[in-house]
Amino acid sequence: MGDKSNLELLRSLDFLVIVNIVGKALKVKPLLGHHIKLILWIHNEPGFVFLQ
Repeated sequence: MGDKSNLELLRSLDFLVIVNIVGKALKVKPLLGHHIKLILWIHNEPGFVFLQ
């Protein structure tokens, strides 16, 4: 899959969950459309954070 196909796939999602990697979440967020919810899942309380 090329970069363009990957970007199209990302933009077709309703939400994306990233586990334990805040740095990656911050890099991915600008690539997503405004309608896509980005969730950072951390294994501590509260368990997840919406990054919008």
